[in-house]
Amino acid sequence: MARLLNRRRRFTDDEGCPLAVGLVAVGDAHTCTNPLYGRGCSLAMVQAHLLAEAVRSHPDDLRAVAAEYEAASHREVDPWYRAAVAQDAAARAEAARQLHQPSTEADGAGSEDGAGGEAGGEEDPMRALFRDGLLPALRIDPVVLRAFLRMFNLLEPPDSLIKDWDVIGRVMAVYQERDQRPPEPALGPDRTAMLDVLA
Repeated sequence: MARLLNRRRRFTDDEGCPLAVGLVAVGDAHTCTNPLYGRGCSLAMVQAHLLAEAVRSHPDDLRAVAAEYEAASHREVDPWYRAAVAQDAAARAEAARQLHQPSTEADGAGSEDGAGGEAGGEEDPMRALFRDGLLPALRIDPVVLRAFLRMFNLLEPPDSLIKDWDVIGRVMAVYQERDQRPPEPALGPDRTAMLDVLA
């Protein structure tokens, strides 16, 4: 897939006044997130609901409809836009790190996924926590799984997991036991191995 962009358009000025009364954008026409995350249709449905609520509240005032709808979209949809931008930036940084990291296989300092070892090859702690804490916890802890699914299905905001101290505690407990577990099976080749195969 190419051109996996994140884009949002503004239809109000800095004071929240509509730029074009009678025009309301929903879905990708308003806010587009990388389709890799599978949130496009869900966010469009959220906006359709927000628009219906605004029309119900102001049936005879198109200006008020647009202002309320845009404010609600900013509150409910923008966090997912920002999350997609952050996820894409992290993915690009990780790809660049793997691409430019010196090989450490010769001295045994590298890990299976190419992390660690040499200077400049330090793994992002959040990535390690995700891989060795959250992912295993999803398989064994129903509280973590439910919280993750509520966030994944847009029932909670994208930062809900890191704001839930119970979930954080459970994930950290699993993370602390990472050295007592057998290594997770590889899901596939890393970037370098894939490029070697394709070359």
